[in-house]
Amino acid sequence: HGFGSVDNLIDQHTVRKLVKWSDILRAENQFVAAKVSGEKILNAQIRGDSTCWLDPLHPTAEWIELKQFLDQLQSQLNEKFFLGIKQYECHLAYYPVGTFYKKHLDRLSNSSSRLFTFILYLNENWNEGDGGELAIFDKQGLEIKRFSPLAGRFVGFMSDEFPHEVLPAIKPRLSFTGWMHNKLLY
Repeated sequence: HGFGSVDNLIDQHTVRKLVKWSDILRAENQFVAAKVSGEKILNAQIRGDSTCWLDPLHPTAEWIELKQFLDQLQSQLNEKFFLGIKQYECHLAYYPVGTFYKKHLDRLSNSSSRLFTFILYLNENWNEGDGGELAIFDKQGLEIKRFSPLAGRFVGFMSDEFPHEVLPAIKPRLSFTGWMHNKLLY
């Protein structure tokens, strides 16, 4: 269908390690307010998260295992679907209570290089009713699926096919998010 998910992609110990690392990076002010893609401006009416960009060419020990998985995923997507993925970019995304990201496509209007979006949720003790779901829509704007941001859940979808949004949450929300591209980025 162009999208899918896997629960418990990583174990709770690894989730905890990534959460602690994210906490350290936030304490060190490594996260910055996210800008609206394509416009390169801050707009809290569209999105309210902050991000910490990561370098896939020089992964730190905290996410080396995740990088190995992403390298394998890139290879498998190319083998099975002939996507021509060359590299990926990724960041940690932190949403404070009540923030959101309005409906959008991940394929930028000025670039067609983003092919595949991936999200790994790092939210421990997330419960039904905590919000923060990822809503995915078809091209006509009808919602077709919602994913709760449960720790260890991995969601992937074709970047140009599925408008999506992050709904407000009553607790802070954390994810490891990225895009696989058909061009070299670094």
